[in-house]
Parts: sequence; C-alpha cells; structure tokens
Amino acid sequence: MDAAYETLRSIVATRTRRVVVWCGAGLSASAGIPTWKALQRRLETALVERLGSLDMPESQKEAKIRSIRQEENPWIAFHRLQNELGITSFRQNIKAALAKSAKAEMPQAYAAIWKLRPAGVINLNLDRLATRAYSEISRSHSLIEFKGKELGSYTYTLNNPRPFLCNIHGIEEDVESWVFTQPALRELSDSSAYKNYLSAVLTTSTVLFIGITADDLAVGGHLERLISDGIIPQAHYWITDRRDLATDAWAERNSVRVIRYKPTAANHPELTAMLEDLASYVQPEEEVAPPVALELPLTHHELEPQFALVTKTPEEIRSALNSHATLLLEEGSETSFKEYDEFSKEYDRSIHIAWYTSTEAGDNVFLGYTLLEEVARGAFGIVFRAIDKNGTQVAIKVLHAEIRRQSELLKAFRRGVRSMKILSEQSVSGMVRYLDGSEIPATLIMDWVDGPNLNEVVESGLADWPQIISIGMQLAEIISSAHALPQRVLHRDIRPSNMIVSGYWEGEDVQVKVLDFDLSWHRGSLEKSVIFGSQLSGYLAPEQVQRTPNVSTQHASVDSYGIGMTLFFMVSGRNPSPGEHAHATWRDTLVQAVSRPRGSDWKSLPARMKRLIWYATQNLQEDRWDVVQIRSELSMLVEADRSEGDVKSSELWAEELAARCAVMSDYTWDDASFSIKRDFGTGLGVSMRGNESSQEVQLELQRAAGAADNRNRLAESIIRARDNVRQALVAAGWVVRSDVGHGMLTVQASIPTESIPSRVEKVVDSIVRAVERMNFG
Repeated sequence: MDAAYETLRSIVATRTRRVVVWCGAGLSASAGIPTWKALQRRLETALVERLGSLDMPESQKEAKIRSIRQEENPWIAFHRLQNELGITSFRQNIKAALAKSAKAEMPQAYAAIWKLRPAGVINLNLDRLATRAYSEISRSHSLIEFKGKELGSYTYTLNNPRPFLCNIHGIEEDVESWVFTQPALRELSDSSAYKNYLSAVLTTSTVLFIGITADDLAVGGHLERLISDGIIPQAHYWITDRRDLATDAWAERNSVRVIRYKPTAANHPELTAMLEDLASYVQPEEEVAPPVALELPLTHHELEPQFALVTKTPEEIRSALNSHATLLLEEGSETSFKEYDEFSKEYDRSIHIAWYTSTEAGDNVFLGYTLLEEVARGAFGIVFRAIDKNGTQVAIKVLHAEIRRQSELLKAFRRGVRSMKILSEQSVSGMVRYLDGSEIPATLIMDWVDGPNLNEVVESGLADWPQIISIGMQLAEIISSAHALPQRVLHRDIRPSNMIVSGYWEGEDVQVKVLDFDLSWHRGSLEKSVIFGSQLSGYLAPEQVQRTPNVSTQHASVDSYGIGMTLFFMVSGRNPSPGEHAHATWRDTLVQAVSRPRGSDWKSLPARMKRLIWYATQNLQEDRWDVVQIRSELSMLVEADRSEGDVKSSELWAEELAARCAVMSDYTWDDASFSIKRDFGTGLGVSMRGNESSQEVQLELQRAAGAADNRNRLAESIIRARDNVRQALVAAGWVVRSDVGHGMLTVQASIPTESIPSRVEKVVDSIVRAVERMNFG
C-alpha cells in the first residue's frame, strides 16, 4: 500500500488532526456539471452565436474568439467572456450549465467525504451537491455554510465544533457571490480575511484535495501562492487519477503528497471506494516500544557475575546494570532486544535490589541524583524531589516494582517513555519535560514543576467557572498539540493526578502541565493490579476497559473521554465511577454537577458545559467529540466568560439569550435542529437558533388556540396578539414577520448577531414581553 495513503488513513482513523477537504470541479463531473474548461467552451459557443448576429467583419469575430481560446489564464478568459457576452448573458449561460445540480443523481464521493467527519469542506464548485450530501447523511449537527466573500464573518468556524462548508467561489443562486473573473479573484485574494482564513486552515489542519483538475490548479493560483509563502509545516494530500509530470511538480512545490488511483468508469468508483475505506479504517493497536535505557549512562562498570554484584550497594548495582543495559541497547536491533531480555532474566535478583530507594542521607543517591523527599505516592509509583550534581531540582518518578512481573505494565512504561521523549524533542508546550529514563528500576526523570496536582486543587475547593474552563482549555490545547505532531502522540490516561496546576497557590494565572503520556494505561489492569484501583478507572474510555471488535484504543476520542471526565471531576468535585457515563441517570448527574461552580456572568455556560461533557463521554467512539471540538467549545466559553462583546457566534448568543430569559429557563436543547426549545404546555411553543450563515439569531413563537380561549372573538384576539408581539420585538431591533392561520399564530423574528452585545438587556426583555403577549385572552 502507498505510504502516503497509509499515513492519511492513520490520520483519519485516529482523528488526531483536523481534516479539511478541498473539493474541485472533477467531483461534480459525474452529475453532468461541467468542469471549468468545459464551462469556458460553453461560453465561447454562446459568444460565437452572439457575434454571428452582429454586423461586424468575420475576421474581427474570429480574432475575438481565437484570442480568448488561446488565453492560458482562465481568470482572464472568463473576464473577457463576461465583457463580450454582457453580464446578463454571461450569468444566464452559467446558470443553465449548472441547472442539473438540483435534480442530478448525487455523486457518491460527496457522501463519502462527509463520512470522513471532516472539520469542514472548502468547495470550488457553485453547485450545491456538497450541501445536499451533508443533509442526506448528517445525524445531528447543522452545517455552517458560507461563501468566499463572507470569510471575514466566519473566522470563528476555525474554533467551532460544528462542521463548515465554505463555497469559496460562491453559489449558483447568488450571482453576486460568484468568483469567475480576474477582478473578482483579485478582490477576494487581496482580502486580509481571506488570506488569514486559508492560512489558518492550511497550518492547523490536514487538507485533502479531491476532484482537483488541471483547470482547478490554474484557477486555484491563490492556494499555490499561500503555500509557496512557506506557511505549511506539514504535508497535505491530493487524491487524483492524474499521472502527468505537472501533477508531481505542483505537489512537490507545495508540500502535497499525491495518492493515485486508476479510474475504470466515468463516475470514478475507485475514488468513492478509497474514501469509504478511509472512513471505515480502524487503527490497529500500537506495536511494542523498545526497552528503556539511560541516555546519559553512568560511569561504565565491568559487569560482575550475579553472585558478586548482589553484595554491592543498591546504587552500585544500579550503576553497573544500567551501564551494561545501555551498551546492549545501543544498536537498537531485534538481536540486542533479545540479549537485553536474557540479561534481565539472568540478573533478576540484582535488578530487584536496584529498586531500593531512600531519602536518608548517605543512602539517597539514585542513578546519580540525590533524593531529597518523597512528594507523592500514587497508583503507579512514587515521586521524589531530587537534585542533580549541579544542584538543579528534578522530579524522579519510580514506578512500582510490580511492573517487572507484568508484561502489559512494562509495555505501557516503554510506550510512555517513547511518547514523552517525542513530546520533549518537539518542545510541546504544557507537558513536563522528560530528561531521562531507565528500566532498572523503571524510572522517569523530569523537570521539577512547583504546584499542586488537579486533585489537590479541587479538594481545596475549586468551584469557579473562569478557572475551570481555563484549566480545561489548557488541557485540551496540550493534548491537541500532541495529537497534531507527525508521530500523533496520544495520552490515553488523562486524569487529575496527571495534571500539575502551577501558580494556583500563589493566586497567579494558572499554568497546566501534563504528565505521563501513554504511561499508566494498559488493558486488563482494572481490579487486578495495585497499579489501578476502581477510583481511577472512571477516567478510562469504555474501549480501554473492555476490548470491542473493530474499535481501537489508538484513537483521539480515548483522550476526549479522559478530558470529559476530568471536566466532570472539576465541576462535580468527585471522581467518576467506572461506567458512570452509561448510567440512565448520567444526564441528571451532569445537570446537578454543573450547578455547583459559580463566578461567571455568562448564564448559558453551565448548560453548554453539561453538553460538552455529555458529548465527550459518549459510549461509542464515533459519537464522541474529538479533542479539537472540545478545545473549540472551551475556547468559545473562555471568550464569552472574558468579554461578551467579543462573542461572534450566533448559536452561542441564541442560547445565552434564552438562558437570560426567565420565561425560557426550562428550555431544552434540540440536537437535530441545533436550537433551543421551550414548550409551555398551553399551546405555546418558543424556539431560538443561531443562524451562522446569515449571522443572526432567529426566534419563533407559535401559539395554537385552546379550549379555554374565547372562540367568538378568537380572530380578533389573534390579530391583537400578533400586533402586540410585533411591537415588543421591533422596539428591540428584531425584524418580524408573522402568519395567522385558523386558530393559530406564528411569529418569526431575526436580529443581527453583531447588534446584540450592545443591547442585551433590551433584547432579553423583548423576548419576555413577546412571550407574555402571545395570549389570545
């Protein structure tokens, strides 16, 4: 299998990095939608017909057509065609060419793309096939859809858990959104919002190009310019059937890895099959990591026989054993690993003695460091504060000796060391830096970081929303940074004791540091080992506790679960019980938990935190939010808590208005419509939603006449209610429309999101008054 495809498949399967799909014209071709080149030929034919009706020399007509056909830059060619045809004919011809998209059979590749669960799709096509495909397969979240010319209003989608669809060259029904000509392209490309948005996408996501044709590469010159600026740290991917040198040259210039397939039919079933494979692939469990030896070995000792070595001091034994282990493992081959295993068995007794530790003077030298005090003893080991020969403080974690007798524990230790070495080498911010490690005894040597762990912070009485969401946000950022590395490092053991909250006791801005990446977890350990107890198992995802067919623990949502349960710990003040997420009372438990913290003026924050934890702790991997989605939601909550004037999300404001309305206090959240609903049980229902596409909050009030209403004057009462509701809403800036039916009043209103922060109280009051006036009495 192609190496590029294997890497892409792993990225999609583990969901360790946001994937954005960039769709070209080739994707719509099987639906009868013309490519750019075909569309240009159609317009040229229309121009020939138009010129044929004009009284002008034939040579002049032929010259016009010939020069357009010879124009290599399609943007200039389309601009000239628009000028020659006239803007009305130009647009009508394009509309006619795209007319099939509304009723055409959906290309299966579009549905397959959404099954990848991308963060978003950037669409070069004007047809609405990508939109149709999403509506057909989406189970919950509504789509944030917008056009290239609107990018300035949609920068928040880069930090939003909902998927987006950017129709970068416009949409068929809105001719003003079209980008076909050189002036239109220049206007779009020169926009700072446009440049910033695409730069952010290209640097924070893995971009998958699909359906890109030679014409798209030409018209997509703006993308090439962005990439050539050197803003892309990692490779992107291009699935194509092209095999020409131009393809390779373009890809090599722009850090794009090409994945090829050979089509056998016009609808390219191989492409769809490849996308389906990407969506269904399950990452296998990770291979065993190599043994751990000191990178800076102690003074070399000639290894004495077992009977002689055991008479030495523990530190002398450690020095001799580690010196020999380092030499054995220096080659890093399978042969050296086998020799190391044989050595470990032969010197078993000496290795056991090497586990001895003490903080008593004269007996406290450990691998060349001096142990000063034991600072923590937990499920997985003991942590000491120590100093090196230069007096620099370090943290030394010595794992329990049981690790030697249980192969799964030893594998977890080796895997964890490998992960932490990668993170340190990549200088990932927010993790405690790994310095060195040994397997004799199983030891980690790390930077010393002052501060309590999250357990101690919560036990001290943490109940403040700003600090909770700040700690949660930092945790999600650290984990997502590890996921985004080329090695895609997972943590897989996120829990409060693995987090240090520096600066908390001093009352400073807290800084979260994360420990033990991939170190402590191993399958089958629950209730069978001193390493884990039931108190901690509530942080493990279901697939870590019990093996599930076609479900891998090498998946980012394992960390999503750990983050979700850590958030639960912070808001509830207690550890989650094993399997508590599957209890019938889990929703009620979350409602009670989020009612404890205080200190934020953003009233909908508890409800949103409840849903965040709910989504993060779903039983099925495929139903959980990934870490980037969690980080995005927490980012919005941090922004809202800090300054409501900075909130740009319509959906965020819609729920906040509901939370601030006393009459809406018992609202429910509808996943299907992504809206807030309140049924008063009297024939009156109210719903609110944020429309991110139009950047407005939408309100709907609907009242059906009941038995208690006076039927003799019902029509008059409904008209009066309609006028009173309209008056209340218009005064606060709502645009209102209403519909009166037989015994029914429906009022729909919208208000621009940007106008809400400056008049929040007035808008809230208008909703309350409108609800009160939906009365037929």
